Amino acid sequence: MISILPTALSMKVFCAIPVWAANTIVRLQGDPGLPGGDPDLPDTPLDGGVYLLVALALIYGYRKLSATNRTAKP
Repeated sequence: MISILPTALSMKVFCAIPVWAANTIVRLQGDPGLPGGDPDLPDTPLDGGVYLLVALALIYGYRKLSATNRTAKP
């Protein structure tokens, strides 16, 4: 009999990671403040490098889960 728990748990973790990443990115941007912004602070948006690292981490995690599932099946 094959247990469903590892598959269900891995899918929950796999779905929770993008939500956590999006929440972290939104929180890092800080309070928007009043319209017009503060002239003393330069604008520093997140560049494409952060998104690239998140995408690579998701691909790596998916491949690891796929490899684990492939070896676990008889």
